[in-house]
Amino acid sequence: MQDFYTKLLSDIEDQLQFVNAEHDVIQKRAEESYVLIAKSYERLQLFILKYKFKNQSDEIKYFNRYIRLERIFNSLILGV
Repeated sequence: MQDFYTKLLSDIEDQLQFVNAEHDVIQKRAEESYVLIAKSYERLQLFILKYKFKNQSDEIKYFNRYIRLERIFNSLILGV
């Protein structure tokens, strides 16, 4: 699961940086970023639906990472 999470985060960061570099208009950046993030959330949800947690501790770690991932996505979109 860690590999999937790390790759997903790396991919979305790269894609969002590309969008930010390509567009000067913040509305266009936000629209395209939203689409990218929505696709990433969908990939994450599909992965988790199929993933079997080894124990409760792994499940808690996942949800902590998920919250961090959500914060990172928000900061990349807003440029904060």
